[in-house]
Amino acid sequence: MVLVECDLPDCGLVFVECDLPDCGMVFVECDLPDCGPVFVECDLPDCGLVFVECDLPDCGLVFVECDLPDCGLVFVECDLPDCGMVFVECNLPDCGLVFVECDLPDCGLVFVECDLPDCGLVFVECDLPDCGMVFVECDLPDCGMVFVECNLPDCGLVFVECDLPDCGMVFVECDLPDCGPVFVECDLPDCGLVFVERDLPDCGLVFVERDLPDCGMVFVECDLPDCGMVFVECNLPDCGMVFVECNLPDCGMVFVKCDLPDCGMVFVECNLPDCGMVFVECNLPDCGLVFVECDLPDCGLVFVECNLPDCGMVFVECNLPDCGMVFVECNLPDCGMVFVECNLPDCGMVFVECDLPDCGMVFVECNLPDCGMVFVECDLPDCGPVFVECYLPDCGPVFVECYLPDCGPVFLECYVPDCGLVFVECNLPDCGIVSVLT
Repeated sequence: MVLVECDLPDCGLVFVECDLPDCGMVFVECDLPDCGPVFVECDLPDCGLVFVECDLPDCGLVFVECDLPDCGLVFVECDLPDCGMVFVECNLPDCGLVFVECDLPDCGLVFVECDLPDCGLVFVECDLPDCGMVFVECDLPDCGMVFVECNLPDCGLVFVECDLPDCGMVFVECDLPDCGPVFVECDLPDCGLVFVERDLPDCGLVFVERDLPDCGMVFVECDLPDCGMVFVECNLPDCGMVFVECNLPDCGMVFVKCDLPDCGMVFVECNLPDCGMVFVECNLPDCGLVFVECDLPDCGLVFVECNLPDCGMVFVECNLPDCGMVFVECNLPDCGMVFVECNLPDCGMVFVECDLPDCGMVFVECNLPDCGMVFVECDLPDCGPVFVECYLPDCGPVFVECYLPDCGPVFLECYVPDCGLVFVECNLPDCGIVSVLT
């Protein structure tokens, strides 16, 4: 396992280069605010699982280049608001599953280019509002299934070009507005492949309900800006792969509830800026791979609760800046690998609580600058390796408490500059190796 992490604020020129052939798992994460030019290059052939995540706000010029041939699973995610010019280039031949997601609002010029020959399943999604000029080019020969989706409101000039010879199935979609009340209900049992997409901005009241048991692959996507009240409920037992994605900005009250037992792979993603109250509840027992990601800036009250027993791998990531009160609670017993990551700047009060007994590997990471009061509590008995990392600059009081009995190796690392009061308490009996870096 390789962990490469960089926290380099106020940098002039930064180079991050990694050459890690024949690795089992690689994590490359960079937080480089207020940097001039940034270069991130990775050459990671023959890797099992690769995560490349970059948070580079207020950058002048950014280059992100990845050469990841023969990879099992690749995630490339970039959040680059207020950037001058951005280049994202990926060369990922012979990959099993590839996710490329870009959220680049308020950018001057954006280039997104992907060369992904011989891929099994490819998702390319771009949300680029208020952009000057956008180029999206894809060369994906001999692909099994390709999804290219673009949401590009208020853009000056848009170019979407795809060269997809010899592909099994291709979807290229871009959509539209203005409805009153909408009721959509579907009962589609025993389906092979289902695509449900709704783009319903400026709606008064919207109900979206899906009952899709015994489906091979299900896509449920909702884009409902400026809504009064929204209910999204999904009951998808015994599904092979499920994608649930909601983009609900400027909503009064939002309820997202998912009951997805016995699923192969589940994606639950919510982008709910400027919301009054948000409830996200997931019950996903016996799942193979689960992704739960929430981007909820400027929210009044947020509840994120997950009950994911007997899972293979779980990702819980929350980006909740400028929130009044946030509750993140996870009950993930008997999991193989768990990732819990929270980015909660400028919050009033934050509670992060995890109950993860009998887990293989646990990652808990929190970036909580300028918070009033923070509570991080973890109960992780009988875990293999545990990573708990906190970045808490300019905080008032901070409480970090960990109960990690019978653990193998434990790593606790805290960067807490300019904090008023910090409490770090650890009860780690019968642990193999303990490293505490402050």
